Amino acid sequence: MPTHDDACRDQLRQGKLNDLIAEQVEKRWRLEATHDDRSRLNAFSAAGSSALLEAIPSETNDMHLTTAEFANDMSCRFGADVLGKPCPCSFCGQHSDPKGRHALSCMSGGDQTAEHNAVRDVFFDFCERGALGPLSEPTGLLAQAFPADSDKRPADVLVVPSIFLARKLPNGGRAVRADCVALDFAVINALGDQHHVRTSLQPGSAADSYGMEKMLRNNTFAKCQDVGILFKPVVLEKQGGMSKDALAVVRGISEAVAVQEGRTRAAVEVEFRQRLAVVVARSNYHAIRRRKAEPRRGPNLRVGGLRQAEED
Repeated sequence: MPTHDDACRDQLRQGKLNDLIAEQVEKRWRLEATHDDRSRLNAFSAAGSSALLEAIPSETNDMHLTTAEFANDMSCRFGADVLGKPCPCSFCGQHSDPKGRHALSCMSGGDQTAEHNAVRDVFFDFCERGALGPLSEPTGLLAQAFPADSDKRPADVLVVPSIFLARKLPNGGRAVRADCVALDFAVINALGDQHHVRTSLQPGSAADSYGMEKMLRNNTFAKCQDVGILFKPVVLEKQGGMSKDALAVVRGISEAVAVQEGRTRAAVEVEFRQRLAVVVARSNYHAIRRRKAEPRRGPNLRVGGLRQAEED
């Protein structure tokens, strides 16, 4: 007949015991951690932030990081210094901290534009694979209803037709129909000056907040809605996290690709997230590297498996 001790042993198997110990260690660490460490932990525990660590390196599929690129990502995760001593940024002149936080936020030098375009191209590729008829940065979407906004481009990628995708985008259960969906991309530094406070409170909250800000800015969401377009900000974080809407967009596109290619949505979604994670990790490394005391270089992102500048 089983005793009380036997029942306790059954309940506390090794895996369960390890989980309990890890949980207590994390609680103690959070109590003793600095504000900066808590923010960093939140940034690197947001939904999507582990995709890079799960990726299988492949030069053929453009899923390979150099040793320097991977080491840079690990250093940022552990809060190590990646820039040496503090120095003025070589592009904007502002203070460039040893941990590379400024480097990942700096709007000078072209790194942000190169990263944005690389992210856009990954989404465009998957939309094409899903037969969603993507258009890259189309013009004149608002011109007929809002002549003053004729030069505005609310869509980095416009998905047409999009009834299938539009139903997948909202977080709620109600189906939303639109003639097309305007995907607007942004990659923010969750540990930057403008976002670290939100990040310290909740993982992923910086991306969610920035996505809402983009919807309200210049009344873009309402204007797109008036012309039959569903405006959807897709916000990624430099630390790998994604906004809730970005995750929903990735899921919807992945389902479309899965239908076309006879695969499961889950498998496509993993591939999709990992492709994005590799692009962001490369961009982070080169943004930091270019702000060291070295000759200036152009943004060095690989597109389609090719490098635009020298190999390490």
